[in-house]
Amino acid sequence: MRSWPVTQRKLPDGRELYMNTPPSRRWTGNLRDRSLYHEWLVRAQLRLSLDTGEEGGSPGELLWLFPAAPIRSGKVDPAKAPAANFNQTDVPFWADEKTHAES
Repeated sequence: MRSWPVTQRKLPDGRELYMNTPPSRRWTGNLRDRSLYHEWLVRAQLRLSLDTGEEGGSPGELLWLFPAAPIRSGKVDPAKAPAANFNQTDVPFWADEKTHAES
C-alpha cells in the first residue's frame, strides 16, 4: 500500500513529512484475535539534474544522486541506480532508517 504525506514542513537542511498511519491494536493473547501493527520503512533519495550547456546544439545533462555511493566502490552510473528496495538496507544512492539513522 502506498501512502502520501498529509502535510510537510520545509527545514533549512531538509523536509519533514507527516504521514497518516492507521491506529494499531494490541494483541489480547487470544489466538483468534487479529492484532494490527504498522511499521514505517524509509527510503529517500535526492536527485540533482544540471544542464551542462554543451556547445554544438546538443545539451548535456549531469545527474547527481545522494546519498552517493562510496568512492571505493568504483565508478557508478547514477542513471542506472536501482529502484527503492524496502527489503534491503545499505543500497547505493538510497538513504534508509538503519544505514543513515544519524542523518
